[in-house]
Amino acid sequence: MTPEPIWTARAEADLIFVFSCLEEVGEGSGVVLLEMIDSSLRLLRVMPEMAPLWAEPYRRLVLKNPRFGLFYTPETRGLVVHAVCDLRQDRETILRHLRLPLEKPRPD
Repeated sequence: MTPEPIWTARAEADLIFVFSCLEEVGEGSGVVLLEMIDSSLRLLRVMPEMAPLWAEPYRRLVLKNPRFGLFYTPETRGLVVHAVCDLRQDRETILRHLRLPLEKPRPD
């Protein structure tokens, strides 16, 4: 049996924030998100590298509600969840949230 996912403090804070925002919009919608994340994590425990690499070393799994993404790394100690983000944000905002360096613009 693969170990339970490991949540970083940042990912837990993200989840609490997103859950609260969704519940304010509509009671029960935060619970729906939790169920989506739970089923996604069960799948990732079996196939930890199924989501594409988004920015080294993070993989991004787009949830059933494509508004949200789960950023994680498969490691020897288990699946580490680093962030739950609203994917409507621009890439630079998410990179900053993950504390990754911003990408250099590509020359045209």
